[in-house]
Amino acid sequence: HVGSNCFRSGPCLKMLRLLLLVLSLSFSSACPPGEVACAAGTASAGVCVPHAKISTCQLDIWRNVYADPSARAAALLRNLTLREKLSLLATSPLDGLPNYVERLGLSPPTTNECLHGVCSSGYTVFPQSISLAATFDVDLLSRVGKTIGTELRAGYNEALKQPIAKQRLPICLGPQINIARDPRWGRAQETYGEDPHLTGELAKAYIHGMQGSGRVKLAGSVVKHFDAYNGATSRGSYSISEVTLTYADWEETYLQHWQAAVSEDPVGVMCSYNSLCLVDSYNMSCPAPSHGVPACANFELLQGVLRDEWAFKGFVISDAGAVQFLETDHRYAHSQVEAAALALKAGCDLDLGGGESLGQCRSFS
Repeated sequence: HVGSNCFRSGPCLKMLRLLLLVLSLSFSSACPPGEVACAAGTASAGVCVPHAKISTCQLDIWRNVYADPSARAAALLRNLTLREKLSLLATSPLDGLPNYVERLGLSPPTTNECLHGVCSSGYTVFPQSISLAATFDVDLLSRVGKTIGTELRAGYNEALKQPIAKQRLPICLGPQINIARDPRWGRAQETYGEDPHLTGELAKAYIHGMQGSGRVKLAGSVVKHFDAYNGATSRGSYSISEVTLTYADWEETYLQHWQAAVSEDPVGVMCSYNSLCLVDSYNMSCPAPSHGVPACANFELLQGVLRDEWAFKGFVISDAGAVQFLETDHRYAHSQVEAAALALKAGCDLDLGGGESLGQCRSFS
């Protein structure tokens, strides 16, 4: 404790300067060893970057991979116009509105099929997923995923030489982890089979290998299709169907492997075509007039389970045309605009090309 007169004396001023120096060093040491905070006045001020990457301090914060993802997203949203935000709601352009923002360096939100290799010429093709699962080899799935992620990252680096409208993001639609219980479905070859535990373990390995463990992912994994696609009562229906499950079967068969997959922090989850109705017993039917809630408009599924219960931080993308089908097939919405609104409010962030529902919102921009 010192008197007020002390602050007018030389020793106290020296002490205060020393204290400020210590405080400044304390703030500098907030960065991990080997990193330094970007200086005030730079575009990424305050962001911790490796010494060798100090030049990234000049990047806008949303382009700086060393910045906190939440801060990057917030900064980007502040710089987007409403029309530009609407333009990014779908993977395909609509009504002459491009689905990229060239002035900010935002590529189109494109995706790649990657169930057992990147579905494009020049990439390695591995055996179908059901064959990979038959090995029961978790390490093998991890190495397959890593190869896919590495190849896709290399392809993306090469694509950066192209105009931004032609660039494809290194985002993989895979793995496909639906439980294959009915061969009439026609998509069992895409899955890891009928066992939830095995499916969960293989999915974790595949996602981890594909994305890597670095600050920057090799590629982004989008796990599909959530949830209960080809469920117990779909009768082998390929796409738009009502799936009725007991709560017990849903938890034990159709959720546990999803929770395992989400624990690996995939960048995205794809919501499925089917509707979902939960009952206490298979002797019961879905209460009329309901036929269940379509997955891409199911708030309890996308928000309650996926985000609130499992703390999923990525984005949700519809299956191709699934938002459109809310009106045309499920009769759950009365119009395409209502279908888009229901999906957005439920937690679906992006419309995969093949439907134009979320794109309908763009006409009101």
